[in-house]
Order: sequence, then structure tokens, then C-alpha cells
Amino acid sequence: MIKRLWRLWAERRHTVLGVSNVAMLVLALTWLPYQYWRLLSQADPIWPSSPEGAIDLLMRRNEVRAWFSGVPVYEVSAAAIYPPASYALLWPLVGWTTETSVRWAYAVSVTVSLAAVTWLLVRESRVNSRAGRAFVAAVSLANYAAGATIGNGQLSVYLVLVIVVGVLAQRRQAVSWLTPLVASVCMLLALVKPTFSIPFGWVLLVGRNGFASLMAAGAAYVGLTLWAASYQEASPVVLIGQWLSSGSSTARVMGTMDLHVGLGTLGFGGWILPASAVVLLVLGIWVIRNRQADAWMLVGVAALITRFWSYHLWYDDTLLLLPTIALIRTRRSRQSRTTRVLADLLVALMALSLLAPGGLYLLPAPWNGVYVASQTAVWLATLGFLLAQARWARSAPAAGVYRE
Repeated sequence: MIKRLWRLWAERRHTVLGVSNVAMLVLALTWLPYQYWRLLSQADPIWPSSPEGAIDLLMRRNEVRAWFSGVPVYEVSAAAIYPPASYALLWPLVGWTTETSVRWAYAVSVTVSLAAVTWLLVRESRVNSRAGRAFVAAVSLANYAAGATIGNGQLSVYLVLVIVVGVLAQRRQAVSWLTPLVASVCMLLALVKPTFSIPFGWVLLVGRNGFASLMAAGAAYVGLTLWAASYQEASPVVLIGQWLSSGSSTARVMGTMDLHVGLGTLGFGGWILPASAVVLLVLGIWVIRNRQADAWMLVGVAALITRFWSYHLWYDDTLLLLPTIALIRTRRSRQSRTTRVLADLLVALMALSLLAPGGLYLLPAPWNGVYVASQTAVWLATLGFLLAQARWARSAPAAGVYRE
């Protein structure tokens, strides 16, 4: 059966890729311009349940400006769920100019970042064929999360970029004093949204000069926390407590298919922080044990754990581009055909699960719930596959790259 499927897939693969690439290109050329319109022009919701354009970008702008004006942000805004250091990190982007200028500055910078992410993912996929490289680029542009990030003015495109750059910097063969510096700066920037970035700290830790890089990023983060706290009447300890309380309250009800929402739904909201700490620790043990594995294997697993360990909304699903690349890289010449067929199947399912416009807000209940459950099943299957591949890599000799 597997042999027959492999033969059929080998015969039809490039045709399927070509059709898929055209379809995703059409989606990207529709979805992304719509989201740029939301970012730059839309003022009011299109329909009653939809958010206004640039809603998150403008909320962060208001919070940053209020913070550095001495307003007790956590006390006056339920939407203030970022830690003190984040407001210092966000100030250069949103804190110093008009709403119109902020929209355009974000539009330019996020466009450059998305182009850089796409280029890096294509390069790191190690795909040789034009159709395969076009597929990676198309998935990077035609996923709902990248568009939603742009339309809302969120941060996930930036975060994926700095995480990838930080990890790759540590894996370069040429070692210089810049290696830990680049990794440290990338980790510090990623910490603007800790729930998105902290799990990747384990991957940086096991890289070259990882401990030094993390210590430098941590020291800078503490410094930014103290500096930001100096603009508030409350002490840094009180501010961090207010942030944790505000974030936990939001996480119980606002996320989609993550640990925090699950615990909140079951009435165990008080266990949110301990449960996340346990998940983070287990991930750390796994990363350290598999530190010799391909960096993208570690990144892919860390991304999937990140998606589930804490509160996330649909724009954060940009994370899931990373395990998709990890899947593509598992196509090795010394692996069985069954493994390569499963990898290709999971790549296709991951691409479908991320395809714009997404079903969470497009489909009516209960079909949107079915859609989210199907997504979760695909993501968990991908996690299981990557964990199995890491276990296989520990017990098998290094395999060469599969050539198409």
C-alpha cells in the first residue's frame, strides 16, 4: 500500500505542487492586500464581531504613551497584558509619533520582516526544486496568521524573524564575538512577548555560547524592566505581579485551544502558571537531551509547545511555519519511504490548517469548533512525528539530505 502511494505521489507530486502554488498565490494576493487595507485605512469593524483595523497596534501605542506618562496602565486597562519591559521595547515602534505615522512605520517594517522570514524559510527548507521552493514561499505568504498579524498590527512576524535569526547565528560554522551578541539581541527583542518566545530560550541555551547569550539577554531585560518601572509609582515587584494577574485573567478566556483556556474552562484557572512552568521544564529537558539534533527539529518542537503552553490568538499561529519547515527538512535519503510519505502528508495538512482566511472566524458555530479541533489534531500529529524523528536521529547515523 505504502509502495503504491509512494509511486503515485512521485508521479503526481510536481503537478500537485504547481496547482497548490497557484492557488496559494491567488489567496496571498487577496488576503494580504485586504489586511494592509485594515491596517492603514479601516477605522470601524466591517461586521459586528470583527475587530477594527490596527486594533492591537493602536492599543499598544496608547499603553506605551500612558505608561511613560505615569498612568498606572495595569489598573486602568484590562487589555494591558504585556510586562513592563515590553513597553520599553515597543516605544521605538509606537510610542513617539501620530497614529497615522505609527500605522505606516509598522506597515513598512512588517513588510520587510515578512519578506525576510519568507526568504529565510525558503533557504532553510533545503528544497532544491523550483516548485518546492515556491511552495515554501507560498505557505509563508498565504497563511491566515501572517495576514491577521498585519491587519491587527500584532508582533508575530517580527518574533518569528528574530527567533530564526538568533538560532541560525549560533549554528554558523564561523565563530566570532558577534555570534553571542546577535543571539542575545534577538532573544531580548523576542522577549517583547514572553509567552511567544520564552520556550525558544532552551534552543538558544544548547547552541554555541548559549548560556552567555541568555545571561546577556536576561541582564538587559532586567535593566529594561527597572527603567520602565521608574516611570510608574508602583515598585517593579508590584508591577510584575499586576502583569501576571492581568495576563492570567485574560488567558483563561481569550485563547484558542491552549493549556490556559483548557484549565480555565475546567475550573482550574489557579493552575495556569504552575502548569505552564511544568510544560516549559519538560520541553527544556527534551531539548537538552536532543541538543545534537538538527536545530530546526528543536525549533519545530519548541514552536508547537509554545502554541499550546500559553495564551495565544490566531495571529500567533505564524509560529506554525517553523514546524512546517522542520517537517520538510526530515526528508532524508536514509529514511524509509513511509517516513517521507508521512512527512509530505503532514506538510500538506499543516499548509491546509494554516491556509487563509482560516475557519475560526469565517465558519459559523459549530463548524468553527470542528475546524479548530481538526487543526489541533494536525498540530499534535506533527509534534508526535517530530518527537519520533528526534528519537530516531539519536539512534541512527547522520543521514544525508534527501534530494528531489
